[in-house]
This record gives sequence, C-alpha cells and structure tokens, in this order.
Amino acid sequence: NLNCAVILLPVLRRLLRGAAEKYDRNNVFPFKKAVEFHKIIGLAVFCSVFGHLFFHYLNFAFKSEISVLSFGNAAYITGGILTLAMALIFSGAHYTVRRANYEIFWSTHHFYTVFYLALLAHAPHFWQWLLIPVFLFIQEKKSRAATRGQRKIFVESAEFIPPVLNINFSPEKFEEFDFRGGQYLYMLVPAISEREWHPFSMSSAYGDLEASGYVSLHIRVQEPGSWTYRLKEYFRLIAGQGGDKPQDPFLANTLHHYDAAGNKKPGLHSGPDGKPLLLIDGPYSSPTQVYSSYRDIILVGSGIGLTPSASILRSVLRHKWKKGYYPETIRFCWILRANEIDSFHWFIELLADLSERVASDRLSGAIDDSHYLELNIYVTGTDNSDLDVSTKSPRSKDAASGREKTGSTSISNREIHIDPNILRKKLLNPEIDSKDQPEVQIAETAAPNRMEDIWIWRGRPNWDTVFNSTQESIINRRKARGDHIALVQDESEVGVCFCGHPVIGKDLKKRCAKFTKTNDQMIKFTLNAEVF
Repeated sequence: NLNCAVILLPVLRRLLRGAAEKYDRNNVFPFKKAVEFHKIIGLAVFCSVFGHLFFHYLNFAFKSEISVLSFGNAAYITGGILTLAMALIFSGAHYTVRRANYEIFWSTHHFYTVFYLALLAHAPHFWQWLLIPVFLFIQEKKSRAATRGQRKIFVESAEFIPPVLNINFSPEKFEEFDFRGGQYLYMLVPAISEREWHPFSMSSAYGDLEASGYVSLHIRVQEPGSWTYRLKEYFRLIAGQGGDKPQDPFLANTLHHYDAAGNKKPGLHSGPDGKPLLLIDGPYSSPTQVYSSYRDIILVGSGIGLTPSASILRSVLRHKWKKGYYPETIRFCWILRANEIDSFHWFIELLADLSERVASDRLSGAIDDSHYLELNIYVTGTDNSDLDVSTKSPRSKDAASGREKTGSTSISNREIHIDPNILRKKLLNPEIDSKDQPEVQIAETAAPNRMEDIWIWRGRPNWDTVFNSTQESIINRRKARGDHIALVQDESEVGVCFCGHPVIGKDLKKRCAKFTKTNDQMIKFTLNAEVF
C-alpha cells in the first residue's frame, strides 16, 4: 500500500522543481534524485507483486477450496491483471530498452492506469493510501496540460553528422526559459507524434542563451524507424537536402521567419504542415546539477551522456570561473571508443575551445591559480587499422560556415591555439597507456599526450588514480594554507558527477565508498549519477 502510493511522488517534476528552488538551495534534500528514488520503489513493488502472487497460487495449489472461499474468484482475476501490467511496466523500463527504443518505454509505462485500476479493485482499502498522492498527481497532469509546450520555439539550425543530430533553438522570450547546467527538457515534435514527449539533456550552459542566442541539443540517432531517426529525417526535409544514403550528413543553418513588420528574423517556428517544429517542456533538475555546490568535482561522461558534461564544462569555464563561483577544481574523465571519435566531433571541438579559453584567461588574469582544470580522455578499442587518421574533421566546409557553432570561435587575437583536428589525430593514436597516468602527470618534462589542460590516454581509466589525485590536491591545499588538521566544510566533500552507462556508475559508487571510508583526512566523495 505504502510503496504503490509513494511511487507517484517522485514523478511530480514541477512540484519537486519548485520545492527545490524555493526551499532547498543548499541541496540538503535529494530532490534532484527523485528518478532514482522512483526506480528503487518500483523495484520494491515489482518484487512484492510477484512474491504476493507466488504465495497466493501456492495456497491455491494446496488448498484451492479454502483459497477461493477466503478470497473469491475476483481476487485472482484482478491480481492477474495488475501482475501483467506490472510486468509490462517493469520490462519496458529497463535501461537497455529505454536506450534502444524510448517509445517502448513510454508506451509500456502508461500501463500504470491499468495497474492502479486493478489494484483498487483488488485491495478495497488501498484508496485511503492513494488519495493524497493521486490528487497531487492529477494536479501535476493538469498543470502540464495547461502550460506544456506553450512557449513559442524557433529552430535556428539543425546539423547531422552521423550519428549525432545537433539542434539549436531559441525561445521567443528568453526570460521564460531559465535553465542551469546539467538540466534536461522534454521535447515533442507534432509532425512525428502528437503525444510523445522525449527527454534530452541540454549541452548549452547557463549564460549561453544570452551570449549566443540559442540553446543546443545533441541527440544520438537510433536505428531506422525509431523516433530519433524520424526526427533526423524530418529535419533533413526542412533543410531541403536529400542524400543518397540515410547516413549522409546535412546542415540547415539558414532557417528564418518574418515578424509582424515583415522583417526577416533568424529561426523557424512552423514546418511545411503548419505545425510547430518543436514543443518544449522544462527545463527540469537532474542529479548532476548539484555540481556548483562543491569546491572540487570529478566529472565523468560516456556515450551520449556527454551532454550534461558539455553543459557543465561550458557553464563553469566560460562564465562561472570569471565570477568566482564554484567549483574551483574540475577533473573531467571522458571514456570514448576509438570507432566513435568522429561521432563526437562537436565535443572534441568544444574541449579544444574551452582549454584554449582557460589558457587565455590565465594569461590575462581573468582567473587565478586556485582554478584547476584537468580534461582526461580515455580511448578504448584502439585498433585503428580501419579508421581514417587524417587530420581532417568530419565537419564539411559548408557546415563550418554560418552562425558561430561550438569550437568555432575566432582565435586570431589569442596567443594559444588548440587545433581540434590535431586533437582528433592524437585521439586516433593515443601514445600513453592510462596505467602510466600518475607518473606522466607528475613528470616535469613535456608529455606527448598533453595539449594544455587536455590529456589523452589509451585504455580505461584507473579510478583509484583519479580519486587519489583529487584527495592529494585537497590535502596539499590545506598544507599550503597552514591548516592541515582544521577542516573547512566546503572542502570536506567532493562531488562526483556522472552521466552515462550504469556499469561505470557502479564502479564510481564503489570508489566513492572506498575513498570516503579509508582516507584519514575526512574527505567525503559523493556520487551524483544519471544513467540512461
């Protein structure tokens, strides 16, 4: 009764977002981990349902007459219905299903209506437990229906370089879209489906909307027939660019509309069918969003889970460091397969641009020595015999033209330049093994795998090395200040922010527990994970 009632509360996104912003600015309560709490309760309900079912049928097998007299036939019918509904919900919610085909997850999860109707018929007193949660749930639904997708959205550009679709959009009124690094939104495309809302993390940073005039999404396109594939093909149609193959890249960077006065403005609101190109709901909080409450963070990304990392890095390195905001030290770890390097050309360009900006800011005095940045790229599967190791980026010449895009900032007035094409070449041929990371990083000689703050390693990361170096840097900072024993509250906790595959999340969870328990400096490592 309790679990089936409480499981509705973590999905009240608007209520939780409002509560977090109004009452929990210091992140005391785990509002941003509501989805994880929902999953834990769901697992408890799943196990309870099948345990309940097993013992009922065990009774029926040995004492069928007594069982029927005690519970009646209706209990077995409603029990079977809610068990089947639960099985569909749970099987469709597994991360492998969500990642491969979000539509299956979305459809099966809506069997919650069948589950609750069957449960109310099955358990006569359950309504007393459900009354308050379902009231809040209905109010949440009504609020979403009234305001969801009401903002007018203009798509400024769409670019596809397999397998990633980059969409840049801008709201009509900037003040109506207040977002933070690491947050996500829900997107609906009426031309594809009138009712499917899909979640995507934003790769833009806090401050980017005012600076560049748009918000960026980077979406991995799945197999033919999927929602993301149809999204890509829809924007190929909007771009007016055909292709001999579905994987051919395209660029639409001249999208525009005319205002009431007849003036040409950037961005397109409606498609050929007259329907809005995009409807947006959000933004919403995520676990990685708490990064700004830590002085030191370990930021980890893998796969398309890089988008929150991109948002956080852009937010801190472009804006927050210059204003004196936390975090002061960032150790970023990116786990990347060699055969996926060109899929993340946009992120390679971003890292080159950010490292270049930080180096320039150090020279100009915009940031001081208290700010530390370490961008580690771990390349796995480095049998590159079938890869193009030329220095040419997969971005075409035409794609690089038009409005400023990630990593394309002019560097003519800078003393330091990091060429993303050279970085790509180094990624295709990493020279130093990750097991040698401690020795290489403390050596005084120039490392061949380093480009300013960017370090390139062959193989998977040794998490002990990353956690050790973070711990030692905090201890050395305390010694330098002369208070080796005295502890400052904001120094005693390191935020480990992760978005990616759950296997990596499990490794990080173990390391957080290990280093929190074993170190004698009272330094706590806290994992804030978002798996997809």
